[in-house]
Amino acid sequence: MLNATLQGIVSGALVGGMYATVGIGLTLIFGVVRIVNFAHGSFLMAAAYCSWLLFVHFQVDPYLSAVIVVPAFFLIGVAYYWVLMKPMVGQSLLAQALITIAVSYVIENSALGMFGSEMRVVSMPYSILSVSIGPIVVPYTRLIAGVIGLAATTGMYLVLWRSDIGIAVRAGAADQPIAEAMGINAHATQAFVTGISLACAALGGVVLLPIFAASPQMGVDFTLLSFLIIVLGGMGNFFGALVGGIILGVTESLGSTFFNGSTGHMLTFALFVILLVLKPRGILESRR
Repeated sequence: MLNATLQGIVSGALVGGMYATVGIGLTLIFGVVRIVNFAHGSFLMAAAYCSWLLFVHFQVDPYLSAVIVVPAFFLIGVAYYWVLMKPMVGQSLLAQALITIAVSYVIENSALGMFGSEMRVVSMPYSILSVSIGPIVVPYTRLIAGVIGLAATTGMYLVLWRSDIGIAVRAGAADQPIAEAMGINAHATQAFVTGISLACAALGGVVLLPIFAASPQMGVDFTLLSFLIIVLGGMGNFFGALVGGIILGVTESLGSTFFNGSTGHMLTFALFVILLVLKPRGILESRR
């Protein structure tokens, strides 16, 4: 029992690190652009399919495909802001929700039309390998996901808290009129953040592809998962999204370890409801 618990915690925390990266992408766009992007998971799904296509047609390793897919989705994110999101800034939540949900439906139905509903699996030689740490056996794919998630989160922290553009982004998020008065281009920083947000989603799609197969449905699943993460951690809270992602990953892993699939999935939402009642502002509660 103890070994199974430790196994579930470690495996869940590693995948949760990647979940956190995806969630941080969503919380950044909410905190800076002030738009809730319901298409976040759909972009993750599109990136997973791009990685799968590179593997099938050009034999590119899924992890190496990140070098191509992630920068491409950063540019798509910048274009996404200027074309669709910029006109929605300051509009009602309903208008913002409708436009992003419409984008989500377009992406998902396009994937369904091109690839069908069957799951697309990437099988690599290292997919069946694992490393033993005492009584704990960690699959390579989960270990790689945890390492990349930690590296991506650290990189985003350094960009946001240790660079000039990070200062501009945080200033715009804190008080946009004052930031503009100080010479900061609010729309440029918001476009940059939107690009980072979609790059985080794309990284999640690429890294999680060897663990979870690509399917049109995974877009809805990861959009919901991302919202669970940012609500658990506190809307717009960078470090809260990190904690929320790890908690969600561990809960999901322990649930699947000790219960069947549906019950384990239910535990994730049960934890979400309990924490939301006890901590409605999120685990890392912050006040303006």
